[in-house]
Amino acid sequence: MYSERYVDKELCWLAFNERVLQEAEDVTNPLVERIRFLGIDSSNRDEFYKIRFADLRRNLLISAAQGKDEGYRRLFAEVKHKIAKNNEKFDSLYHDLLLELARNQIFLLNERQLSEPQQHWLKDYFQQTLRPLVRPILIDQDTNLVTFLRDDSTYLVVKMTRDEAVNYALLEIPSDRTPRFITLHADSGSRRRKPLIILDNVIRLCLNDIFDPFFDYDDIHAWSMKMTRDTEFDLSFEMDTGLPELMSSGLKQRLKAEPVRLSYQRDMPVDMLAMLLDKRKRPVEDVLNYWWVCCMRQ
Repeated sequence: MYSERYVDKELCWLAFNERVLQEAEDVTNPLVERIRFLGIDSSNRDEFYKIRFADLRRNLLISAAQGKDEGYRRLFAEVKHKIAKNNEKFDSLYHDLLLELARNQIFLLNERQLSEPQQHWLKDYFQQTLRPLVRPILIDQDTNLVTFLRDDSTYLVVKMTRDEAVNYALLEIPSDRTPRFITLHADSGSRRRKPLIILDNVIRLCLNDIFDPFFDYDDIHAWSMKMTRDTEFDLSFEMDTGLPELMSSGLKQRLKAEPVRLSYQRDMPVDMLAMLLDKRKRPVEDVLNYWWVCCMRQ
């Protein structure tokens, strides 16, 4: 049953994360620490979606199905508003910290900012290290994303076009098996520079190496996305179960649990986002009202 205590539980979690962002904003903290606070905030928000946001969504759906209004809808709107404000603040801080890194000769590059030697080195790195870890998943008319997308894994959604024909595919970023950030060699004459590139952009650079042997296309591009699932993990229902069995059960539940958030790259085409929502195989009303769809940082 809805109560003010329930409201406090949700909003207190978000208020704590605001405090974490304040630490990232504090210019008296060392730059590395400020970046770590952004990482803590991001991890906390993932857990918030999996647990508190998912629980609120379930209660809202149950109360709506029963024709009751116990305050969940108002709380849900308030929580989403606070999340949106926190996301804006996070994005602003992320941009500011990238500029601060650049002032310290540390540069986060994308695939379009690489020199020719850096491109050659990364393509060799891709073939030797990443190629065995990257397996394309083709998206067809029967694909249901909920059945195989891993919780919190980042994917590249690939769009291949030839004339009027369009094909889509997914590539899972293997960040659990290789470093997410790769240090590049600085160009000659700029040895103080410390260029980095994120794993997603290395794979973007090498899209043709993955798809060209199998597909005929004129144009190929990729955008990032991530799905977060409801944990549905409640110890109170299994008090007689041993801890190993509990953990095993909880992990299995997570694999099958309903998605509660889709994060997508800010400049993802509208038609691709619509395709992803359709492949979730849920009514649009459910997506818009009880699901959180938000932009990722590029």
